Amino acid sequence: MARDSLVRAAPDPSAILDLLATAILVVDPQGNVAWLNAAAADLLSTSPVAAHGRRLATLVVDGAAIESLIARSRESQDRLRSAVSSSRPRRAAMRATRSTFR
Repeated sequence: MARDSLVRAAPDPSAILDLLATAILVVDPQGNVAWLNAAAADLLSTSPVAAHGRRLATLVVDGAAIESLIARSRESQDRLRSAVSSSRPRRAAMRATRSTFR
């Protein structure tokens, strides 16, 4: 058997995620649905094609609560990014200090 016939293409990650029973969706910074798997589409009573590009808040009963959660998540992400970026120079300074004492 030729070696080439044994090599298989890597599976499409979105196809794998569509097999999960867990609802997974990706929302862009504006709150629009960028991607969702089949379980999320079932949960929202829509199709991936119909949901793509729509505001997530329009696909659920309590859209205001979803909008609030997205805003809080974005704020937390911004604080985390800020904390990580402000800690990087200190680590570099610590490495430089440690190397001078060796």
